[in-house]
Amino acid sequence: MNAQPIQPTTLLDDLHPKRFLQVSDLLERWKVQQLTVTISRMMSEETIPNPKDLDPKTADKQHPNGKPRVVMQPVLYFATRTGTEFPRGYLVSAQVDVESLKSSTGARTAGELIGKKIIIYAGEHRKQAVLRISPVAPEPVVKPPAKASQDQPCQVEDCEYLAWKDGLCQVHWKEPEPEK
Repeated sequence: MNAQPIQPTTLLDDLHPKRFLQVSDLLERWKVQQLTVTISRMMSEETIPNPKDLDPKTADKQHPNGKPRVVMQPVLYFATRTGTEFPRGYLVSAQVDVESLKSSTGARTAGELIGKKIIIYAGEHRKQAVLRISPVAPEPVVKPPAKASQDQPCQVEDCEYLAWKDGLCQVHWKEPEPEK
């Protein structure tokens, strides 16, 4: 018999990894409520939304009432900071996510989503924690010049103020003045 110890820092969710991104990834793995990601690709994949929803057309001796209904659903994949792709995608299973993608990115087609940044956050649906896509685009982040430091202000035109966060200068844009 071959046995191996499990690292004490192993998340319990990693004992049986899921196929898609989960709320626990944000809250437990990365310890954040929301995460800004860059879309690397979008695929249409087979899913089983409800294992109790049986398809009678697939009935056989082993499954007299049929097998669970298989549905093709869109899945978003994301680039990591190192440029590789995170192995589990975001299952776009709700129409509200599609509407949020359109409003946060301005995209009208799946191809226009590639390279766009979105915010994924931990939300709630029917008193259950779920992942959602924010309908608001992430604020642009400007890298300061090589010689800039937190003691020096960043220089960006048309911005209201800049804030330093994680060594980056975060831009807060001015509201456009109403036309007269």
